[in-house]
Formats: sequence, C-alpha cells, structure tokens
Amino acid sequence: MVSKIHTAIRIRLVLLAFLLTYVSVSFAQVSFQSVAIDGSLVGPRTLFHATLFNAGVACEVTLEGEVRTQQGEIVLSFQAEPFHQQSGMRTVSAGELVMRSFVYGPSEAGRAAQHFQQLPGGQYRYCLRLHAPQAESDDEYCDAISVDESLFLDLVQPWNGDTIDELRPPLTWTISGSAPSVQTADVRITLSPMPGGESAAQALASERPLFMVPHVKQRTLPYPVGIADLERGKCYAWQAELLDGSRVVDRSEPWSFCVRLQPQPDEEKYVLLRTDGKRSVYQVTNDRLFFRTDERYANSDLHCRILNARQEPLLPVVKRDQTSSSPDAPNAAPKNVGANLYELDLGPYGLDDGSYDLIVSDEKAHVFRLAFQINH
Repeated sequence: MVSKIHTAIRIRLVLLAFLLTYVSVSFAQVSFQSVAIDGSLVGPRTLFHATLFNAGVACEVTLEGEVRTQQGEIVLSFQAEPFHQQSGMRTVSAGELVMRSFVYGPSEAGRAAQHFQQLPGGQYRYCLRLHAPQAESDDEYCDAISVDESLFLDLVQPWNGDTIDELRPPLTWTISGSAPSVQTADVRITLSPMPGGESAAQALASERPLFMVPHVKQRTLPYPVGIADLERGKCYAWQAELLDGSRVVDRSEPWSFCVRLQPQPDEEKYVLLRTDGKRSVYQVTNDRLFFRTDERYANSDLHCRILNARQEPLLPVVKRDQTSSSPDAPNAAPKNVGANLYELDLGPYGLDDGSYDLIVSDEKAHVFRLAFQINH
C-alpha cells in the first residue's frame, strides 16, 4: 500500500516538472544582450546592431526605438516590421529589417542628422525596445553615446609671419571635420595688436582686441566696417576660436603678420613737378635737388636740363633715389607707376649762388619746369 502511494507521488512530480519545463520553454523571455549605435551612420539601414537571446521557442519580434539629445529632444525614432526570432542567440542589424517608420526629429540635431546622415558632435541617449507577443515578452535597452566634434580650425591668410601692404586685409580661415559639426560650428575671429617682444599667443591673451567677430560662417572675413585701419610698421596677431555658447572649446594656432612700412614722399624734401605753370622757388641744400612725379603710366625715362641765368643749358646726371641710373641712358632715370622720387646732384656742376630753372621731359612729351635757388 505504501509502495503504491509513493509511486503515484513520483509520477505526479515528474508530470509537474515536465509541465513547468514546457511552460517555461513555451513562454520564455526574449531579451537584449547588447546594442551598438553608430553615430556616423544614422540612416534606416545603418543605425544599430543588436544581439538578442531567446530562451524559448521561435517567435515574432518587433523592434522600435529613438535617439535623443542630452536635453531630451528627439533626433530620430523608428519602428521595424516584425521578424522571426529562433531560439538561442542572434545578432540583427538595421539593414536586415524593413522599417515601418523612420522619422527625424524637428530639432537642429535632427535636421543635421537627416541632411548628413551623421549625429552632430555632442552627448546623446538612445533606447531600443522589443515586443514578442507570442512569448509575452518585452525588453528595453538604453545607453548613452558621445559623438566627438572632430573639428580642426586652421588659419590661411595672411600667412604666419608674413608682411602685407593692405591696411584693411581680409582674414581667410578654414574648418574641417564631420559635415554636420562643420555646418553648425560657431566660430569667432579675433585680431589683436602685437607690440614688440610679444608672441602671437601673448598678444591675444593680454592685448585689447582691435575686433572680435562672433558667429562667422564665411571662410573669408572682410575687414569689419567701422574698425580703424591697421597701422604701417606694426604687427598683429589673430586666431579662430570654436564656441559652445560662451565657452571656448577649441582654438586654431595663433598667427601673426606685420604691415609693411612704406616710405612716403616727404613734402618738404621732394617737390612735385607740375605742368600747369604753377610753381614756387625750391631752395637747394647741400647741392642736392629732390623732386617727384606722379604719372600713372608705365616706366619711362626722364630727361633733364638746367638753364642758368643766361638761359644756357647744362646736362645734369639724374639718379633715382635709392636706385642706380640706367647704364644705357646716363642722363635719364627709370621711374615706376605712382610716386617716383628722384635726386639730382648739382655738386659736379659748380653752380654759383643764384636762380636756375630745371626742365624735365618724359617719353610722353610732358614737360615740367622747376625754379630753384642756390645759396651756399
């Protein structure tokens, strides 16, 4: 009697164990093992790779999810058509699924992701959810992702250490990196005076800027209207900075350039030759006569002669100031476009004190006359 009872109990226990095993296998949970999001490939076929584990029988699984900014704004959301999940482990990618919907958010990051198929630099949070109705199973996988800006700021022109002639030079720079980050980058250009003895970095850190232009989008920044011209003979430092709000997150290498100091005609030393007959008497000192012409046409030769008080001509040798005379034309001087400075040495002619006239002609048949006075 006891033996029959024990046998019945054992049979019931075996049946119970079988039923529990069957139930557990028939209604096992489908769960995420891992999920990877690629921030540089955020299209419907490239967004994610997920590893799933099914402890029970085969079933239909549906995936959906979204990517949000750190502030909670939707960047994108999706829902895939159901797919067949066998028992055991499986890796599924977005490219294997048919997307029922794939929608980019209205935020700036969402628009950039849609346009460039990349996430702009920043912090994001993503969540994927699975539904397996046959297995009465649901699971969610959430994690954070950081996308680097990957931006490089470089200055282009004026070149570092260059000497320029412009008093209002344009500043050319460039930015490279991921397309959405370049598109949304907030760049500021700064130009500061650089006194002697300071490096470009020191000048930018300690001197008051001549200008600081924020939100620069164009790669060549025209010299700002309303800012005073640069000064000849002085040097300047400039830099491009990447901003995140009011915070500087990156900088280009600081560069410097100088503005060439060009000699200007000395009105007291160089007299302007005229053709209109209006003239004053030039006082010669140290037997040197300095004059200039302002013709705009190409280089030509000047021919000079001096008339003494008896209107007798003398043929002086004229040489260009700081430039040797032409060996082929000893009595003529080459000249450049613009202000042309000349020096006439009267010493070899032994001119006495008195009044004289200088007659100058050029290749265009222009004739200039200058009265001058010698008082030793």
